[in-house]
Amino acid sequence: MAKIIYRGDTYSPSGYSNAIRNYIRCLLDLGHEVTVENRPHDEIQILSQNFDFIEKLSKFSKNEADIIIDQETPEFYTPEKNVINIAYTMWETDKLPTDLLNWAESLNKMDYVFVPTEFCKKVFKKSGVRKPIYVIPLAIDTDKFKPGKGLKIKDTKDDTVVFASSFQWTTRKDPSSLFLAYLSEFTEKDNVSLVVKTYRSDFSLGQRKILEREFRNLIFLSGLDKRPPIFPLFKQVDDNELPLIYQTADSFISTSHGESFCLPVAEAMSCGCVPIVNGWSGQSELISKNGSDGFLVDYILEPASKVVGTPWYNCRQNWARINILQLKKTMRKVYKLKQNNPDKFQEMSYKARQTIIDRFSYEAVSKILDSTIEEVLKLK
Repeated sequence: MAKIIYRGDTYSPSGYSNAIRNYIRCLLDLGHEVTVENRPHDEIQILSQNFDFIEKLSKFSKNEADIIIDQETPEFYTPEKNVINIAYTMWETDKLPTDLLNWAESLNKMDYVFVPTEFCKKVFKKSGVRKPIYVIPLAIDTDKFKPGKGLKIKDTKDDTVVFASSFQWTTRKDPSSLFLAYLSEFTEKDNVSLVVKTYRSDFSLGQRKILEREFRNLIFLSGLDKRPPIFPLFKQVDDNELPLIYQTADSFISTSHGESFCLPVAEAMSCGCVPIVNGWSGQSELISKNGSDGFLVDYILEPASKVVGTPWYNCRQNWARINILQLKKTMRKVYKLKQNNPDKFQEMSYKARQTIIDRFSYEAVSKILDSTIEEVLKLK
């Protein structure tokens, strides 16, 4: 067993930090000694005492460590001597950043690189990363994220078909395509609802007011006086309450221009949601090639654009815009399937969860992580 220091923003509510916490749990379950070097980057931080793994952490110095896993963007890497330095990072366009910092050069100063999907591995190699790259998927707590009753939505029937989405309100997540597809495909006469959990940079009152204004503007631009219901959740949701949102939904939608993995899609699938996602980048790898557990929507590649809050995106990179017309048809297909053939829909729901159990559960990811750690220790 190894002594491992895990570096990164461990205690924020972001999906990135959630991924760090899940990897730490996997390493502890495998019997490794783990200590955390917390490097907060998000403004919002959760009390570390809230997490079940805290009491299992060890205390040791860098001089005693065998491995340091640094799960951050490359500008924060500080490789140490006499220890195995592993970079765990991810990216969402077809090219790694090069302008403010050449990511490939920074990654090549580390010993190994971990990424969550084959998509990332391909992009990293194409961008000039020469160090060995291992694909370690993000781990999902399938005991926590499981089917259940969910929340009762006000003024909806028990047989209402509920779509859901969860994302940070940024350009890359492309909320406008989600709303355009939903509002143009369904009317107030359809037995349907859309639940959206979202936030901007944080959950402060100021940021929430900006978000509410941008949300209202998107709805206004639809030009509709009557429309199917949308239920926005702008408040911070406790980590233990998150499964309730997925359990409320029948189908989960991601219109994101690009994802290295897309944790919300995987968590929703684990709760039995049938996914509808942009068919490009890492999120497409969550769905089986035979389409038995979800739907991939066509796309077109286009130049990326700057994303507020991060310096790494520009128009010399490409990402994918979802085909809104096909997204509409797919949403209608899911709606009819749930309404007219509930047994078939339930079969897809079951297969969606089974995919996560088989490929992305703690047990499945731990096996990959264990064999990879063993390999890099032998190569030391």
